[in-house]
Amino acid sequence: MPPNTGTFGQYGLSGILRAAGTVFFAYLGFDAISTVAQETRNPGRNMPIGLMASLAICTAVYITFSFVLTGLVNYHAMIGDAAPVATAIDQTPFGWLKAAVKLGIICGFLSVILVMLLGQSRIFFAMARDGLLPPLFCRTHAGWGTPVGCHLFFMVVTGVLAAFLPIEQLAHMTSIGTLLAFVIVCVGVIVLRQREPERPRVFRVPGGAFIPLAGIASCLVMMVSLDGLTWLRLVGWLAIGMVIYAKYGMHHSRRRQDRDRTCLPCGPRPDEGRVTGS
Repeated sequence: MPPNTGTFGQYGLSGILRAAGTVFFAYLGFDAISTVAQETRNPGRNMPIGLMASLAICTAVYITFSFVLTGLVNYHAMIGDAAPVATAIDQTPFGWLKAAVKLGIICGFLSVILVMLLGQSRIFFAMARDGLLPPLFCRTHAGWGTPVGCHLFFMVVTGVLAAFLPIEQLAHMTSIGTLLAFVIVCVGVIVLRQREPERPRVFRVPGGAFIPLAGIASCLVMMVSLDGLTWLRLVGWLAIGMVIYAKYGMHHSRRRQDRDRTCLPCGPRPDEGRVTGS
């Protein structure tokens, strides 16, 4: 481990934590697998196998690949480099190998982008179906049955962000958002086990409360290791999300509408029977 330079986050243990927090967005790929559970045969069996197997394989590949990169180029030469793999592979004397590796990187990026857009569009689709977002996001294509509105929306938004924001800042924003989402999921596991112990569970996590608590602790440690500006951006995004929920989602939530319907003394709701987009 390179010694710390005297500044938090620059090598040493704090540098490892900050680096782990910075690249945590890579775990979005595994998280995206869970968003397509409704499209999986026997998800209770197949989803955990797919998640754990892909985690094990990719972890081994990450470690091996990092070992190769730092063997080709001193790690100091890759600080702040947005394309460290290309920088490292350019040090080899084989022209065909350079082209093959760079082509593989491009293909890998395309597959990652496809999975990310697929997962995010399914999340917005589910939220819109529950009334938390406008119906535009849960409309599906007549022929393909896919949420085409979501796909087009995220194509434009992600393209604009990638074109105009620094890659390091994007990585920090994505990672801290992912870490916070994982913390919320871990908390949700504990809360649901206490509030609804009899609910049928297709996916079960062993170890009682230990694994969720360990997940909360590890994610919080990596979040704390990130810089203050990233935290300010997180607070800003959270504020925007809460405003959208307070102004739209809270009032259009399907769960709230069903609850209000059951509370009526008799007769249908005033807006019942009116056709809405879906």
